[in-house]
Amino acid sequence: MAYCSKCGREVTSKMTYCPACGKKLAIPNEDTVSMPQNPTIAEAIESGKIQLLNSHQQPSRDDSPLKQRAQDNTSGQGRLAEVPREIEGWNWGAFLLGWIWGVGNNTYISFLTLIPFIGIIVAFVLGTRGNEWAWRNRRWDSIKHFKVAQKNWADAGIIFYAIALVVIGGIYLGRGCSL
Repeated sequence: MAYCSKCGREVTSKMTYCPACGKKLAIPNEDTVSMPQNPTIAEAIESGKIQLLNSHQQPSRDDSPLKQRAQDNTSGQGRLAEVPREIEGWNWGAFLLGWIWGVGNNTYISFLTLIPFIGIIVAFVLGTRGNEWAWRNRRWDSIKHFKVAQKNWADAGIIFYAIALVVIGGIYLGRGCSL
């Protein structure tokens, strides 16, 4: 097994970024053993401040689920990233804003919304798969950070369409009054 050179967390060859600290990993294969380069981690292990667990040991009960989740942040790791259940669901920002949302979330398949007729289908696909793709394609600080950002995209989409309706309604009513 290999370890992150920044924080010492155990990582696999399938990981692109360290789930604990977010450092980009360069792991040639799983057979390569790389000990942590940070001497403070080695000192902490020797002094007993950090306890290493064997595969059959369970973490202590004082580890909260939120602390575990923060350590297991897989965002930005591409297709291999595990998508947390908390973020599954419909993405209004992706559905309403299409390619604009895609640029902001590194999901460039969203440019297909610019193709006539196909764009309508792609908008629905973005709505259903947008959260998953955004989680995998961009690095997020936490699940909360991800949810806040996606809510902001949804709010922007709603505001955009509300303004568009007012402008189109004003043009339509303005023409009706002048006849």
